[in-house]
Amino acid sequence: MLALFERMRVEVDDFRDSFREELRSSTIWDQRAEAKHAKDLQRELVELQEQQVRLLNHLLLEEIDSATYTTKSTEFHDRVDRLTLEVQASNRTRNENADIAVEIFCNRLLCAACLVIQR
Repeated sequence: MLALFERMRVEVDDFRDSFREELRSSTIWDQRAEAKHAKDLQRELVELQEQQVRLLNHLLLEEIDSATYTTKSTEFHDRVDRLTLEVQASNRTRNENADIAVEIFCNRLLCAACLVIQR
């Protein structure tokens, strides 16, 4: 099996190095973008929680009535639920993308191995 991998090795150092560097750069950029998106979502969740506390304080100080509180509280809860789902979807998407990348890599590796064996 190792001999097979050795035969599939790209012999052009410049191409191999540039391909590796481009792949690394792309991966780092994607990770940073995902991290920024997750951080933005988390910041938005914290802001919503702070707004919920302020809303409750307004109710306790009798600055708003209970109907207003109920309406706004429901809106906040709906937004928190939506953001929570978005965070979960983002995490799931990252994991699924990693699984797909591994699957594609393995499939291409098997196809290349089959071509080498057929020769």
